[in-house]
Amino acid sequence: MSLFVVCGLSSASLVHAQGHALREGMEVFDRAARASDDATRTALYERAALLLLEWANADPTHPTIPVALENAAYALEQAGRRQSAHGIHQRIVDTIAPLHDPDPVAQMQLDRAVARAYFRLGYEASRSFEDDGAIRAFRMLVDSPRFARSPDDEVRRFRNDAAHNLAMLYERGERWSDAARAYRLLADLAHDDRLVRIARFRVGELAWRSGDQAGTVRAFSDFLTRYAHDSESGALRVRARWRIAQAREGQTSHAAALRDVVAEHAHAGLSADHPASEHAAEASFRLVPRFSPARIRLTGNARRVRAELVSRRDRLEREVGAVVAAYDAVLAHRHPRWSARAWVERGRAYEAVERAIRDARMPRALAESMREELRAQAEPFRCLARMQYARAAQLGHAAALDDPELDRALVRLTAGAACPDEPARHAVPRGLSAPVGPTSPPLAR
Repeated sequence: MSLFVVCGLSSASLVHAQGHALREGMEVFDRAARASDDATRTALYERAALLLLEWANADPTHPTIPVALENAAYALEQAGRRQSAHGIHQRIVDTIAPLHDPDPVAQMQLDRAVARAYFRLGYEASRSFEDDGAIRAFRMLVDSPRFARSPDDEVRRFRNDAAHNLAMLYERGERWSDAARAYRLLADLAHDDRLVRIARFRVGELAWRSGDQAGTVRAFSDFLTRYAHDSESGALRVRARWRIAQAREGQTSHAAALRDVVAEHAHAGLSADHPASEHAAEASFRLVPRFSPARIRLTGNARRVRAELVSRRDRLEREVGAVVAAYDAVLAHRHPRWSARAWVERGRAYEAVERAIRDARMPRALAESMREELRAQAEPFRCLARMQYARAAQLGHAAALDDPELDRALVRLTAGAACPDEPARHAVPRGLSAPVGPTSPPLAR
């Protein structure tokens, strides 16, 4: 029995075939498949291809010709003679494809040989970046009714792989709608659940890349409906929710879409270091509104101004406390970049309160005498801001983040005076300094 079978026909099934060249070719073919030495294997495959082609040229009408040509092409590929193999695949397409056999088994073998030839032609063309030729070959496999109705498992596999390659070629050429159609076909053809999931996800991703926000929402909503209870698709569901949120940016439903990202992430149970967890961290970050207190205007005599100042200070303290607490949801994701940005925004919020108190408007007659009191009321918030900026800088340093938002933390830490009894851990991390002049752009991610 042959150790190597190509398209269901081995040398054992050809024992009774006529022609010394055919029998010898298949015997050499089998020896090549068993050879352990590369040089010997290459020489044997070349010899097998020569013998099989001699047989094919001697009797072009013999029923074993399709298999002989197919095995000759395979032998040449294994021997590294890809250009010669390409010529044989083209010969199969030109001479074998028009043939039909009333015997279902024989017809299945013909279909298999032609399908493999088309696939190899497309594959070799794609390797040479001849995308148009590759697309033509793969489309024959995908679109032809002959291959669509074939019961052969090998033909189905070739169609499956052709649809996948076709989708990637269209995507490479930014033919988004054609690529989406190919991925839909792949989802219908494939039997691998993981590949089907990815194909359906790519349909939505292509809609997003083409700028079709409505199509993005439709495709990813369909994906989420299909895989709502699939334990293997948690990361893809989080990414789908994130794309929907991006598509709805600027709409009234944007905040709800961001909350869906966070909820989907919690449902999926992804670890903090999973790449998809960044979407949940960013969604949590964007759900917190930026704190911007109104300017303080104080009127009346000194007693009334002081009372109003204390009242406004207490109110601002409660408001900024709520904002700072809201960023706890971001920190809970433990994502370095968005945690660092959360610390920066906390510092920004405290600094806004400090500035609002320090720059409070009041009657001119009281402005000079109240200046130190305003500074004293604002000072605790300045120190709280420095603490947040220090945490951001330390996290950015530990995670080697290149983020322009962290430059603000460094600038604020180095520009302001240290607070009384400020712990050493709140100082600027060793080796870091405030940026001077233009900063480098963040690394692509």
